[in-house]
Amino acid sequence: MQTLEDAAMKRTKRAKAPAKPARRSPVRNMSMSETEYRAALEALGMSIFGAGKYWGVSGRASQRFAAGGLIPDPVIRLVRIAVAYKIPPDVLREAAEKKLAPRR
Repeated sequence: MQTLEDAAMKRTKRAKAPAKPARRSPVRNMSMSETEYRAALEALGMSIFGAGKYWGVSGRASQRFAAGGLIPDPVIRLVRIAVAYKIPPDVLREAAEKKLAPRR
């Protein structure tokens, strides 16, 4: 008959190796504060509500970003690229309005 101690020893012998940590891209989990977001919009000459259409979100979502809401990584990247390269709002608007042709 097997005792509790014997059963515990068998369980510890069969313990799995520790799991490897998940690989993450260094670009993921970016963050941007509401003050950074507001400063970026000011540098680009955009209104808070109007900026939403350039980022592909609603005006209300842009207001949430400016009020401290969580900003999605793709929006952070786009905002930072637009500021770094000083891309004017009219160029962003043209890019947002273009429709890509379907692949054949």
